Formats: sequence, C-alpha cells, structure tokens
Amino acid sequence: KIYRDGTLEISSSLETTVKVDLLPRFGIRLFVNKSFDTAEYYGYGPYESYIDKHRASYLGLFRDKIENMYEDYVRPQENSSHWGCKYASVISGDTIIRFESKHDFSFNASEYTQEELSQKRHNFELEKCDSNVICVDSEMAGVGSNSCGPALRDQYRIKLPNVELDIR
Repeated sequence: KIYRDGTLEISSSLETTVKVDLLPRFGIRLFVNKSFDTAEYYGYGPYESYIDKHRASYLGLFRDKIENMYEDYVRPQENSSHWGCKYASVISGDTIIRFESKHDFSFNASEYTQEELSQKRHNFELEKCDSNVICVDSEMAGVGSNSCGPALRDQYRIKLPNVELDIR
C-alpha cells in the first residue's frame, strides 16, 4: 500500500520447500530517481555491516550521499548494507521515503544493481544504474562463505522454511 503522505506499507511472506537450503536475502528492492541522492538510517554504520560482519560499526544515526555509500572492492560483490536498522530513509529535497519495521532490518542504498555487482569481474568495469537502488531486507544472511574459509554458520543463515517481511 502507498498512502497519500508517502508512507509505504509492505507485507510479504515466503514458505520454502526442503529443496531450498540457503536463501541470501528476503526483502524488497526499489529503483528510485537519482534525485533521491541522500540516505539516512538508524542502524549499524557508518561502514558496511552484516549480521556476521559488524564489529567495526556501531549503532547510531547516519546520513550520507548515496554515491559515498559504496565499498570499492577490486572484485565487485555485495557491499554497503547496514544491519540492525530501526528505520531508514531516502531523501530528495523535501520528499522522503521512509522505511520502518517492528523488527531490525538491513538497508542498502547504491548506484549499482546486484546483477551488475555479481556479473562484473573488476571494479573498473562497473556501470552505474540509471536509478538509485534501494534494498530493504527483513532477513539477510551473513556474507561469510566457504570460498576462502569455513561455511557460513547456522546462526548467520536465514531461518527457513518461513520468512516474513513487514515494512511501514
């Protein structure tokens, strides 16, 4: 639902089969006009933070231009999400799109799509999206994997088979 005051209310649920072993994230992705160039959130920051990677971050109120919220890895990958958010907003002048939930969520604002980050092999190949990409995830698995270390611990995985999203 979208209300006249700009409030979004989003509810969704997922029930997986036993064939689904690991889900990387569950949430929504919005493409907003580039004029929405500022993000504000109350969560773990100011650096990227994930359920299994947030010790360099602290809980607080953060605000920055979306163009500054990118972590420049040589090999592009998922980056710059903020774990443990209580609320988040994207701002264009006097217009604000705000996300809230009864439960902590992960928030990401980026100039790149997830497809772009996963398909390119080097950071210099990246092409910015025509829109700013906003992700609000009720659940997000940790970023650790066994590509260069141990497998992701159960406590950092999304608990399946049922997952829900409630954002207002």
